[in-house]
Amino acid sequence: KLKPGKSPGLDYMHSRIFKETASQISKPLRMLFDSRLSIRVLPSVWKSAHVTALFKRGKKHSPENYRPVSLTSVVCKVMKHFVREAIMEHM
Repeated sequence: KLKPGKSPGLDYMHSRIFKETASQISKPLRMLFDSRLSIRVLPSVWKSAHVTALFKRGKKHSPENYRPVSLTSVVCKVMKHFVREAIMEHM
């Protein structure tokens, strides 16, 4: 469900890497996620984002023609997906 071609976050990991290696990294990622959730601590890079302004259209010198974009960790996006799925199963 990760969109290809998106810019990486502060961890510099591209979503393409996760898609191409999904079968090899799924078990280690699950173990990593379980360990992080059990101690209730996430690495700071997972919680950080690089916020930048992305030009929409119109005059480039006008601030209202830009929108903010947050580049977050792909690992965190994957973990959020699994957590959301688990929550939805119990609802």
